Amino acid sequence: MASRRTTRATAITIVVSAAVWVLLLAGIGSSLLTDDPPAESPYASGPRGDDGAAATAGRPIVSAVGFDTGWVEITNTGDAPASLDGWWMCNRPSYFELPAVTLAPGESLLVSGTDEAAIADAVAAREPVATAAAAGSLGSITAGDGEIGLYTSSSFGDPTAIVAYVEWGSSGHGRSGTAVEAGIWTDGDFVDPSGAAVIEATTDAPTSAAGWSSDG
Repeated sequence: MASRRTTRATAITIVVSAAVWVLLLAGIGSSLLTDDPPAESPYASGPRGDDGAAATAGRPIVSAVGFDTGWVEITNTGDAPASLDGWWMCNRPSYFELPAVTLAPGESLLVSGTDEAAIADAVAAREPVATAAAAGSLGSITAGDGEIGLYTSSSFGDPTAIVAYVEWGSSGHGRSGTAVEAGIWTDGDFVDPSGAAVIEATTDAPTSAAGWSSDG
């Protein structure tokens, strides 16, 4: 009798286990069988609705850096509006809090390293919806060497706070390790400006120098 009970219990366990695997392979209750980035990733598709479809999300990135008069362009490459309220840019050891503007998909904010008058030509050429002047608090933005990190808060060493990054001239700047840990930059990589006046992102979410170009 004990042997029959053991055999029956084993059979039930096998059936239940098989059913669980069927559910998992069907994608019910499992996020481990997908290729989606983690929810905290700045390049994640965002939360999903009741129908399982990915919700739209804003995605501000560092889209260009101009060396002629020292400016940085932030563009929303996502599918929904994105607020920059409370966001920061870092060019370690210099920092600048962005204005509380909301960028619609495709819209840009142009930040001058000094004053807004210095970026008049860039504004005319790139047509941002808003501008801001860092008044020197962003440090020197030159073609020789530098970095720009974009953060959702002032926690500059936190890899969950940094959402976009680029370094040029050399690697290993102050925030490159944080960007590498966050998965948004490639260790040891850097953009070669080659005397360019501007470097520009060529993808919606660049994570290496291959996602950037210069105008020579």
